[in-house]
Amino acid sequence: MKVVATYHPPSSVVDSVKCTLADNDGSEFLIVAKLNRVDFYSIRPDGLHHENGLEIWGRVRAVRSVPAKHQPTTVLVLTDHPEPELLFVSLSVSRTGTTELAVRKRLSLFERNSRPAEYLHDVVISPSGQCAVVSVYTSRLRVVVMDEGQYDRDFDASIIELNLLSLAFIGVNTLAFLHMDFQQRFQLLARELIINDLQLSRTVSPVLPPAALPEKWFTVEDQPPRLVYVSADDGGDHDFNGGVLVVGGRKILLYDLASTEVAEQNLSKIRRTEKMKRSTDAEEASRAKQKEKEREWKKRKARAIGSPPTTLTYLANQVVYLGSHFGDSQLLRISPTPVSKLDVPTLPVPPSIPTIKPTELGKSGKRRADDVPEGLVVNGSGCYLLQLESFNNLAPIVDAVLVDVDNTGQKEIVTCSGGRNTGSLKVVRRGADFREAAILQGVANVSKVWSLKEKYNDQEHTHLAVSTLERTHVFHFNEEHGTMVSSVPASPAGFETLTCTLTISNILRRTRSGSAQSSYEDSSLVIQVVPRGLLLLEFDPGTGQFSRKGGLWTLDKFADNEIQGRSFSGQEIVAADINASQIVIALSYRWLLQLKLEGERFVKQRGRQFDHEISAVSCAPLDSRNFTNYIAVSFWKSDHVKIIKLVNSRPGNAGTDSLLNEDVSAAAYLNTKACPASLVLAGTQSLVIGAVTRFEKVHVRSVSLGHDSPRCIVHCPSWKAFAIASSQAKPAQVCEAETFTSSVQLFNETSFERLAQFTVHGGEEVTALHYLTVTLAGVPMSFVSAGITTYDAQEPAATAEVKGCIYALTSKDNTVVAAVNSMLVLLRIEGTEKKISLSQIAVWNHNYLISTLVSRGSQLLVGDALTSVSLLNMTESGTELIAKDYGSLWPTCAQMLDEKSLIGANGDDQSDYNIFAFRLQQTELQKLLERDGHYFLGDIVNKFIPGALSSYEVSADVPIEAKQLFFTPTGQIGIIADMSEELSLHMTALQRNLSTYYEQTEGISHSRFRTPKNNRGRSDSEASSFGFLDGDFLERFLLFLENPQALRQIMDGQSEPERLTISAQRIQKVLERLQNTH
Repeated sequence: MKVVATYHPPSSVVDSVKCTLADNDGSEFLIVAKLNRVDFYSIRPDGLHHENGLEIWGRVRAVRSVPAKHQPTTVLVLTDHPEPELLFVSLSVSRTGTTELAVRKRLSLFERNSRPAEYLHDVVISPSGQCAVVSVYTSRLRVVVMDEGQYDRDFDASIIELNLLSLAFIGVNTLAFLHMDFQQRFQLLARELIINDLQLSRTVSPVLPPAALPEKWFTVEDQPPRLVYVSADDGGDHDFNGGVLVVGGRKILLYDLASTEVAEQNLSKIRRTEKMKRSTDAEEASRAKQKEKEREWKKRKARAIGSPPTTLTYLANQVVYLGSHFGDSQLLRISPTPVSKLDVPTLPVPPSIPTIKPTELGKSGKRRADDVPEGLVVNGSGCYLLQLESFNNLAPIVDAVLVDVDNTGQKEIVTCSGGRNTGSLKVVRRGADFREAAILQGVANVSKVWSLKEKYNDQEHTHLAVSTLERTHVFHFNEEHGTMVSSVPASPAGFETLTCTLTISNILRRTRSGSAQSSYEDSSLVIQVVPRGLLLLEFDPGTGQFSRKGGLWTLDKFADNEIQGRSFSGQEIVAADINASQIVIALSYRWLLQLKLEGERFVKQRGRQFDHEISAVSCAPLDSRNFTNYIAVSFWKSDHVKIIKLVNSRPGNAGTDSLLNEDVSAAAYLNTKACPASLVLAGTQSLVIGAVTRFEKVHVRSVSLGHDSPRCIVHCPSWKAFAIASSQAKPAQVCEAETFTSSVQLFNETSFERLAQFTVHGGEEVTALHYLTVTLAGVPMSFVSAGITTYDAQEPAATAEVKGCIYALTSKDNTVVAAVNSMLVLLRIEGTEKKISLSQIAVWNHNYLISTLVSRGSQLLVGDALTSVSLLNMTESGTELIAKDYGSLWPTCAQMLDEKSLIGANGDDQSDYNIFAFRLQQTELQKLLERDGHYFLGDIVNKFIPGALSSYEVSADVPIEAKQLFFTPTGQIGIIADMSEELSLHMTALQRNLSTYYEQTEGISHSRFRTPKNNRGRSDSEASSFGFLDGDFLERFLLFLENPQALRQIMDGQSEPERLTISAQRIQKVLERLQNTH
């Protein structure tokens, strides 16, 4: 059985809202909604602080805060099809200051035979908080009545506006509608909500007379226009009674709300012309008002925003939270004056749009604006937005590769992420985030770094020693601020700087009492070890510098009287280490010496000669003591570490573990006033001081591509590069077509420096990439095969024209297989190193468009966009069908698990969002693909990749092995792990009992949530998922280990047959092993 677990959760922001609690402090929160989670951040003067979060079993679409006068505050969370729900989440702050969340009500909105709303899936709340209106199905709204933010009752209200685009409350019970009629016209109107009659008024509201929006200004292709209510300003224009903004088009339109007198006149006219669709006088009045307000909005300033936003939430003090799907979410401050990019226009305005500069906003400028019917855009120079904080986002992941570029076994994922103006490559690996605090340029080729104190027991460091292969540099930190101010000059009485340093450290002063027992005293002594000997220095508070205590202690002073008076003169120190009281040095002739400091003299205590040259030594104590009885020694000709015991010892061996620090040659701990609890990292050309801010399992490095949106990626090992297919869209106005350019770019696999770029012609797009190595005339050659689709009627090495769009590419030996529309085309690479050609050898026709193509040996996995999957076998002359599934799955991607099994995913407008598995079975008559797994994931999978991030041995005791990685458009990365049959039975029983426990305690069924679904919900033929286990849900068992009552209830089940036959300790071991896989 297979286990599904999450490596990186969805990071795309769906919605956000600000919430103010009705407590004495007026606590403010920012609520951020992602695909399956809602997070709560407290808004403080120093930024956002994550307080709590709630996992949602469903696809979150919207989050709203209900106005309330008392605690707790209610937050409404709306989930998506196929089984939409409205959750009532209670938010409060306890006396201890902790944020408490609780789901008070789950209102199911699911209707099996209704058609989902095509454009609008949202919830709006009345200003008083007495009711909420939900749109999830066509021709009807769900009205939810609330009492003090709590659920009271609900009812359905039928509407004749089928293609609803937006809703907004413009009064206590007045609802504004923006819809598209059967003639594709945009209509704006309002209706009264009559709660007592459980319906909406049949006649339009006189507060907002019906109006038709100019069609040339709006479109629904990308994002439908939205309505925004603008309340009346109490201290402003008394003639303005509030209005509604229409945003999302080429212009922002403001429609006035009628006053009480005008509304009564409109109502009488509507009654006299009840049979007409709208009043002509009202329409003319509305148009006149709209034109009046349009003139007022002519001269408005626009500001460019970093990431393309999905949500904007104003917090306080000109600070705005920007949630994004295509880029990193940001916390921005709006400045009244430019803060950066002073020579760059604020907005890239096309020449066809008239603009005016801020300096021209005098009388002549106003006359100029009045002369232009369309108005003017005030476009200055510079950026008015200051980024305060950024939140990493992997979405949308379109493609990805799993690579091990340095052959260390620590793999990394490179994803094609972002879009629009924030295209990027994301490098994902295990690690932690490092925040830079200071950079010292010009210190190159550093081999080692050490931090020093004035005294051993001091808490803060005052100096930094840096060694290259040829010299030593010492830097001093300012006492008051702790910042690096200068380099300590070389002095014959100070540190040895004309050679490299092997180690340097503070040390305690060791004294011996009359009873011959040693004691350790704090001291200002420092020992520096260089290849020619050892140097003792002491800090002088008067001068603020370290000065030498005697000369260089050379090796000839360590005569070995035990071995025939042997001297170590002529040798060099090649490795060294120092702890609080001991010094260990390794010499060039395989000797290891342990030294101690007596007064101002270095005394040899022990020595030993080995068979191989020593590469490194360590005498770090294993506990908090000031000395150690063990020394670790490594050798140049061995991959093992020897542990040497100093008393009555026999050497033992210990395995090594590699720590990957890419581009970092040395590191040291540093603690100063300006940089507390920090690290010093030595790079290739600089020293970087910073702190590890988040100890997480996922470390993300972003490579910005700007307007280039990556679509395909392949790793080219022989070139040590990545090949990226990207498209760049030239921004256009709403209702205008965007122009695209497409290219293939080559990036270095470690530095991500752009090495080469091939741009296709206009009207062409690179739709698929594949890397292959072939042998031509005995010469191995590597290629990147690109599928290019031409929409309108640097040359590559070879081309072959095919009739259709190339959706996918793969290869076997010298044969390239292309998925072209609904057929497979087999092309053979022929020729020599200087002349290469592609020739078509076979075509296999299918019924539908082929979107997925995977090869494993001679087998091909074919997935089409409408039905299901097929297995084929490649031969010399063409292809042969092995087996095919004839169901309707709508697969988005698939991958081979082995020669007889495969995994895939589906999800589209049909709201499936499932993953499935098939296994090849042999019957008496034929081979069949038998489905052996079906599971509701809740997201679309764009890519499956065989393998895992980390390499480890599969334990026979806990047989769990990660087999696949999958990637989704919301930024989620998950794993598919294989579990043995015997263990799967126990984990299936555990999942059943856990689901029962949560259903009894929280009223939500996990089994129902993971049951496969389509656009009509769950099918009675599939009562639950099978073939897959929810690893994240199983790991919740670890939370109950400290709760004996809940643990006993889960272990016992509901009856004797449900009692688990595996111990809790065994389950804990299995789940901890599962956690290690992701």
